[in-house]
Amino acid sequence: MQTVILHGGGMTAPETTKRLIACAGGPAAGIVVLAHTGEDVAGKAKRSADWLRENGAQDVQAPVGVSEALAALERATGVWIPGGDQNVLLATFAGTGLAMRLSTKRVIGGTSAGAALMSGLMPTGEGDSKTMRKGSVAVKPGLGALPSAIVDTHFFVRQRTQRLINMVLSSPSPVLGIGVDENAWCEVSPEGVLVVRAGQVALIEAQRLPPNAPLLAGNIKIKILGLGQSQNLSQPLVV
Repeated sequence: MQTVILHGGGMTAPETTKRLIACAGGPAAGIVVLAHTGEDVAGKAKRSADWLRENGAQDVQAPVGVSEALAALERATGVWIPGGDQNVLLATFAGTGLAMRLSTKRVIGGTSAGAALMSGLMPTGEGDSKTMRKGSVAVKPGLGALPSAIVDTHFFVRQRTQRLINMVLSSPSPVLGIGVDENAWCEVSPEGVLVVRAGQVALIEAQRLPPNAPLLAGNIKIKILGLGQSQNLSQPLVV
């Protein structure tokens, strides 16, 4: 089991980065930046690596090439994925077994697109989030660090509540929606307990009624957590 750190986008606070370093094993732990979430991989990788070093990490690798990244992961205990486009990273590492490689690390974290990638099913950013119809919001398999969750980011700032409800209801199996607001962050412990470290995080649980074109639902639960509050992800939401 591993710790998963979810940052909702915006400015990554030093506390987030320092927590990643601590969970990886401390300043001397090996940390790899996977900045393959869009164009200018080298520039994005350097910025993330510099930020990690500024906050105490002593052993940071930020490889640009896929083969170099896979090699670097062999000895790393922590991984950070910056924002951008989650679809690009998945396409870049298609067929490499990246999800399995990451599952062995002590901690994996990301911001914005990097956080969305932690989902079992993740939002692609495509589709129509203004209608409540099955499949109108596009999803695809993520890296699966949280296999029974769908993670959305910039949550309240970009008014994504309806989008996340749609994805939860459209899922073929029960999932928990996790909406992390901009500049907010949380961590999920190896035991599956989510703790909010800054800002607000929404949790959405819903029971879909018999399938049909419009999404019908009963017993939708939305729980908004703030600083220091927690939820065991294996337990039903109590609101």
